[in-house]
Amino acid sequence: MASGISVGVVNYALCPAVPFSEVVRQARAAVAWMHRHGGALGVDARRLSVSGHSAGGHLCAMLLATDWAGVYGLPEDLIGGALSVSGLYDLGPFPWSWLQPKLQLTGRDVADYSPLFLPCRVPARVALVAGGEESDEFERQMLAEAAHLQAQGREVSAELLTGDDHFSILEHYRPAGRFVETIAEFHC
Repeated sequence: MASGISVGVVNYALCPAVPFSEVVRQARAAVAWMHRHGGALGVDARRLSVSGHSAGGHLCAMLLATDWAGVYGLPEDLIGGALSVSGLYDLGPFPWSWLQPKLQLTGRDVADYSPLFLPCRVPARVALVAGGEESDEFERQMLAEAAHLQAQGREVSAELLTGDDHFSILEHYRPAGRFVETIAEFHC
């Protein structure tokens, strides 16, 4: 906010209390709501961007894969930029991970909610970031998602931040931090 950016912090229900599909639906509904009602809050609906960390990074990619016109009656270009931090874009490994008891992913969930295998429907600028001290899987998936988006003609950058782990990377959201600068540049 100190940088002149209006911020809407979105929360969502967690698995296993809700199925994975509901988490994605809630994120999509939040963006649709902001597009339709943000003006009453002083938000310019033509300048929406999304950003998220970890599961939020995944949700950013899912928002880019959303059929906004067909499902919500909204313009396909309602998101001008997306900053996905430490996101995972291929859910295939998760059913065999320690997270499966909480996520309870089905084969259908993996197919429907792995952005790496879905078309990017939103012509937004995309910045993908991961920490150099995170597991190699974060870098692998970030680079795969970057290639996937580039192959669809999207403007995308991918950056590995040396020295940052899954939690220290959040420090870049501080005022005048590199993530705030990235978000501000989406609409320049």
